[in-house]
Amino acid sequence: MSKSSTSRLTASRKKRVRRRRPFRLDVDILDGLLDHCLRLDMMAELLMACGQPLEPEVMQRLGYWASQELEAFRELLTKLGKAAR
Repeated sequence: MSKSSTSRLTASRKKRVRRRRPFRLDVDILDGLLDHCLRLDMMAELLMACGQPLEPEVMQRLGYWASQELEAFRELLTKLGKAAR
C-alpha cells in the first residue's frame, strides 16, 4: 500500500506559495534582436570596407541611425527581461 504524500503547510500558507510559470522565449523579441544585430553588423562591415574617410554629414547620419538601432535593441532586451520574470 502506498502512502499519499501530505504537505505540512496549512491552507493559508499554501496560498502564499508563489508558483513561477515556466519562462518561454518570445520568438518575435528574439527575431527583433537578431534583426537589429544584423543591421549593426552590416553597418560595421561597410565602414571597415570603406578605404577612405567619410564626409561629416554621412558620419552624422550613420551615428543617428546606429543610435536608433541600439535604442530599439535596448527596448527589446527590456521586454525580454520582463518576460523572464
